[in-house]
Amino acid sequence: MEKGLISVDRFTKSSQAYFLTHLHTDHTQGLTSKWGKGPLFCSKLTAKLLPFKFPDFNLSLLRVVDLHI
Repeated sequence: MEKGLISVDRFTKSSQAYFLTHLHTDHTQGLTSKWGKGPLFCSKLTAKLLPFKFPDFNLSLLRVVDLHI
């Protein structure tokens, strides 16, 4: 999904909320350590791994979604 209020694994369009399904390179294009466009929703595991790929990422923008796994 690239247009509208929500973007999933796309970080170049203007949206109100962004979802990151996982950290494979093809799903993080446009996402950088300097991200600031809005909240980023992701799983607990992705939230734990994200600082390794994006060391200066503002963690206050993360919104962890409980997947009940």
